[in-house]
Amino acid sequence: MSGEFKIESKKGKYRVSAFNIIFYVNPIGLYSRGIAMQTISEFTIEKYLIKKNETIRESSLGYNLTETLNPHLVELFTIKKKIKSEW
Repeated sequence: MSGEFKIESKKGKYRVSAFNIIFYVNPIGLYSRGIAMQTISEFTIEKYLIKKNETIRESSLGYNLTETLNPHLVELFTIKKKIKSEW
């Protein structure tokens, strides 16, 4: 996965905006009746999660698909406090 990120800060807080996110996957070869096809090896989050009318696509279970990715981005951009060790 790769993307671009914008970090804005104010006194005591910050905000990270992520955009142009691209997922990279290993291409898979599909073979059927002598016909070979290959899956797409990269795709953008916009193509996967945003519909043509610019609304967010829901999963078949009815939840917002961006909710799946958000916890991973929050973990990535959360400032961790260093723990002092006596070692």
